[in-house]
Amino acid sequence: MAITKIQSESLNLADNYDFTGTVTGAGGVNTPAFEAYLSSDQTSSSVTNDKIQYDTKVFDVGGCFNNTGSTATLNGISVPSYSFAPNVAGKYFIYTNLAFRNGLSGFEYGEVGIYKNGTSYRQLIKDNRNNYAGYYNSVPINAIFELNGTSDYVNIYGLLSYVTTFIITGFNGVNKRSYFGAYKIIE
Repeated sequence: MAITKIQSESLNLADNYDFTGTVTGAGGVNTPAFEAYLSSDQTSSSVTNDKIQYDTKVFDVGGCFNNTGSTATLNGISVPSYSFAPNVAGKYFIYTNLAFRNGLSGFEYGEVGIYKNGTSYRQLIKDNRNNYAGYYNSVPINAIFELNGTSDYVNIYGLLSYVTTFIITGFNGVNKRSYFGAYKIIE
């Protein structure tokens, strides 16, 4: 059914329509958006809340993720190291995964937190003190944030307790094990 002109009629939304040309006013965009990962392993001290150094971008639509070890100005916003600071106000889906390895039965517990403006906003705890933890562990977490587009920023911290050596695992040449990303929700 071709729609050439509509005058005081309505569309039946149960029907299928084929449109040619440009359709405007429909949908929205999920940007700014980014994903980054750890390019190599990051060492950690036991029971220390460490900022995770997601240093390699997979993509960064809008240029709002600082993947450097120092504060940077992106889109006129001062952005702390390894942080996402979108320049468009709205709701954002934030996700991360922190992967780590340790010596045999060395992992006790870990906390991974998504921080907004330097304050913990969402946290997930994995506690293996009474069970064998294995060599590799992973803690995924996500949240929806309201960000103002002018000064709000988000970053990831991890606090881990272990008996033997502990390493946050990065890219191993095949898999991006520890990653961090976000995208704007269409409202």
